Amino acid sequence: MARLNLDAQCISVAKEYADLKIGVDTAPFKVALDKKKAAGKSIKAAMTFPGGTHDLWIRYWLAAGGIDPDKDIETIVVPPPQMVANMKVGTMDCFCVGEPWNLQLIHQDIGYTAVNTGEIWNKHPEKSFGMRAAWVDKNPRAAQAITMAVMEAQQWADKAENKEELATIMGKRQWINCPVEDILDRTKGKFDYGTGKVVENSPHVMKYWSDHASYPFQSHDLWFPHRGYPLGQVRGGVRFKGADCQGQPRGYLARCRKSSRRRRRRYSGLEIARQGDLLRRQGVRSGKSGGVSEVPVHQAC
Repeated sequence: MARLNLDAQCISVAKEYADLKIGVDTAPFKVALDKKKAAGKSIKAAMTFPGGTHDLWIRYWLAAGGIDPDKDIETIVVPPPQMVANMKVGTMDCFCVGEPWNLQLIHQDIGYTAVNTGEIWNKHPEKSFGMRAAWVDKNPRAAQAITMAVMEAQQWADKAENKEELATIMGKRQWINCPVEDILDRTKGKFDYGTGKVVENSPHVMKYWSDHASYPFQSHDLWFPHRGYPLGQVRGGVRFKGADCQGQPRGYLARCRKSSRRRRRRYSGLEIARQGDLLRRQGVRSGKSGGVSEVPVHQAC
């Protein structure tokens, strides 16, 4: 298994809220939504898959400002390529998705970017590459070759000199099928939020290999169900390693026991000890081009 990337998903907001210039703080958004709801109008937040990362990010962001994702706003599922078109006709008030749809929204003057998800959790995990254990056991050499190919591609995609070619490839019809200008800036790390805010060389640019993006930390895997529980995505009594989360938590941002965070730190320590050996077995040599010269201390969530 490998992690494919970190950061650089975005939450975008419809143009009708342009005067608010909503960012990390969603409290002003709550006031606007309450007024709209009181007027009898429907309000909706879109994401790409129930329980997926975009669902978690937008719920977390909304909840931080006191917006209940289940009561104050209707959460709907919309495929990424349909996000912009749906916001254009007023189907939703905000959405969470990857690029190029957030920048395309700005180019079409339909909305703006409120926040890069890296501003919510710096260097957060995103997509993963995995294979069934039974298949790996049956095809160990093929599994290793595929994993190494993915890691090689990640290293290539992270190099600055390859960003234009990367954007050109992604824009092709058989892939994203959109203008390269909707991809290129944010691929290079330039984020025009559509509100007058422009960030050059953003630290929250999508990372494929840097900052140990490829390493599948167990603490990341634990974080998703652990965070999904108070956000309502994991139902019923759940036992995580080191923490019992029984009954309904108080509010969407309620945390489980502190022992869970301590346990996650211990997981991180074990992962650090294993990382060098795993990378060596996958063909990456410490200190060489594209490899690692030091092993990170993964920050607990």
